[in-house]
Amino acid sequence: MSNLTDPLARPVHGTDPQNIIEYITRQKIYDSQFWKEECFGLSAADVTEKAARRIDTIGGSYGPMVKPTRFLSFVLKILQIQPEDEIVEEWIHTNEDLKYVRALGAFYIRLTGRPHQIYTWLEPLLTDSRKLRCREATSWSIIHMDGFVYDLLTKDRVLGIALPRLPSRIALEEAGYLDEPRESPLGNLSLEEAENMLEKMANDGCAAAIEAGSLRRQRLGIECSKDPGARNNEDIIKHDIISDREDDLSENVELSSNNDKQKRKRKKKQKFGSLFKSSKSKTDVSSVTKEPSSIPKEGSDEYWNEERAKLGLKPLK
Repeated sequence: MSNLTDPLARPVHGTDPQNIIEYITRQKIYDSQFWKEECFGLSAADVTEKAARRIDTIGGSYGPMVKPTRFLSFVLKILQIQPEDEIVEEWIHTNEDLKYVRALGAFYIRLTGRPHQIYTWLEPLLTDSRKLRCREATSWSIIHMDGFVYDLLTKDRVLGIALPRLPSRIALEEAGYLDEPRESPLGNLSLEEAENMLEKMANDGCAAAIEAGSLRRQRLGIECSKDPGARNNEDIIKHDIISDREDDLSENVELSSNNDKQKRKRKKKQKFGSLFKSSKSKTDVSSVTKEPSSIPKEGSDEYWNEERAKLGLKPLK
């Protein structure tokens, strides 16, 4: 009974809210120890308290046994109980100190929210550049909150979970669901100030800042090789030259090794070829190629002379 959806929960995208997560992943979560011990009989207030204390990383499934993370277990729990929109909005906008609770609310609203609601609630988080620990399938990584939100708005799968289809912002603006285009925080800055800010964020490893900088330079007609974190042209040319030399050396080594193998085979044939030829084969060939007329008849003198010669006796007179 603890795995059933709240009877008062409304359908999401025409189905049970828990069906948004794939069946196999749900079964893994149901069988996990954390779900059985920590996620039983929780309300929305309990989820807020436990998520603040127990979530210290984000992620989907990990390890050879494909174990679900605590973050993913809480996502399934809030899909099960379906908290009110005011509570989810408080997770996203009010709890600024609890960054993992904010990430949990952002992921939930991306799964269940309407398109205009998703853009309205998540776009303000693009200014949040705090770091998040992310547990991947085989390793750990550090991402930023704005990069995580950017992935939620642009990608089809995040943390191994397939996200519902999200229309583009331009289509929603043309349909009248969004009134005004989003104003970028870099809009009022000069080009130099924006470049410095993007370069600083890119050096910190923010993927969204790197992509935003490249798009900004493409619109302004600046070469993409000057993007933050990109190498100089001289470094690229040197790297290409070194890689070409390494390729040529590897090809020469392979050719020389093949030539040496062929030479060794030829020497073996020249030196040991005659040892594998038997005299029996010669006699057989000669006997096969001998004309039938030259074979002596049985009982004739020639026949008996050959038989005596085999025994080492003198021929008949």
